[in-house]
Amino acid sequence: MPSEALKSPGFVFNSALCQTTLSNLYSDDYLTAEAVFSTFEEEIDGYIGTLRDSFAKRNLPEFSGIVHKIKPVYNYVGLTNIYERLLSVENNCKMLKSLDSMMEDYDFIISETDKFRPLIKNELERLIRYNAENSNL
Repeated sequence: MPSEALKSPGFVFNSALCQTTLSNLYSDDYLTAEAVFSTFEEEIDGYIGTLRDSFAKRNLPEFSGIVHKIKPVYNYVGLTNIYERLLSVENNCKMLKSLDSMMEDYDFIISETDKFRPLIKNELERLIRYNAENSNL
């Protein structure tokens, strides 16, 4: 029997996350995935706080800057729906003079982030367990 047939299928991310993106980013490097998911968990509250503050103050340059900064973070954890919305928001910010027309986008980003936080935390916990159990392979 070829040794390839004995190989474990590896970690399988939750189907709510973009499998193609995660596969392209990490392949079978689950230690890197763990580090990125951990960074997301550690930093997302600060990013969202800045996003909330800049939107509340209707500070378009600050809002646009934080959107640009956090956009890839969502892609790195497979939340491509939020990433794509942030990409659209970033492009729209370049043409706007105020944030008044961005309420729907803002609400989407906040609500989707809140919705997926438990899933990302769970995926991080699963990655930690998986990596600990497979560290000697």
